[in-house]
Amino acid sequence: VLRIALKIPSKFSAKSYGIIEKYGTIEKDEWQKDGSWIVIIQLPSGLQQKLIDDMNNLTKGKFELKRL
Repeated sequence: VLRIALKIPSKFSAKSYGIIEKYGTIEKDEWQKDGSWIVIIQLPSGLQQKLIDDMNNLTKGKFELKRL
């Protein structure tokens, strides 16, 4: 099981919630003053690349990911 943090720009945050939720368990999330969304998720390590691919498709690469 992996724990990763994602920072998603505000214009993609609503659509990204459904994507992130289907891959794992949202452990913590926080809205930033600029409207971006930071979320910590636990997911099986085998799903990490699929999540990254889906987020790249949605945001055109405009998100940040950090393994915890």
